[in-house]
Amino acid sequence: MHEFPWHTDCSYENPPPRFFALQVLQHDRFGGGTLSVLNVARLVGLLSRETREALGREEYRIATPPEFVKDPRHQFITGKLLARVEGEGGEGDGGWTMRFRRDIVSATSERAARALEELDTAVKSPEVLDHVVDLGPRELPKGSIIVLDNRRWLHCRNEVRDPGRHLRRVRWDAVPFGGGI
Repeated sequence: MHEFPWHTDCSYENPPPRFFALQVLQHDRFGGGTLSVLNVARLVGLLSRETREALGREEYRIATPPEFVKDPRHQFITGKLLARVEGEGGEGDGGWTMRFRRDIVSATSERAARALEELDTAVKSPEVLDHVVDLGPRELPKGSIIVLDNRRWLHCRNEVRDPGRHLRRVRWDAVPFGGGI
């Protein structure tokens, strides 16, 4: 029911799922639960070269939230938050992909800590807010489905005000079918 800050789904998995879909079974009838989305490339464009490089190093401990622990021996991963995949992605997005959920990420170096500070500042900056797309009940009414690339779009939501609000979430990776039949 509480606000859920900017994140990508399952950022604690290696690799995180590529896509996710939300089906609105019941929208928030009291004005809350607005889904906001932000293209990763827009955010990356505001970061310094040093921060982009630091976010691209495997210097982050990413904890698995307790409710998602599948094996008690594996409660975190060490990885990078930002990557560039050449030849992939949409026009103008630079091939940037991200995994991020601030409350479960910690830096393992001073360089990584500085990069996280800059990232924290950037996600709250007016320049980023100009590129946020807010999707409330008018844009996503009951019965709507939205599909997003989980590595190229951060998402968040404001506080849910309607206890009857209900979304169905599906996550998956789309991989080329190889070998022919």
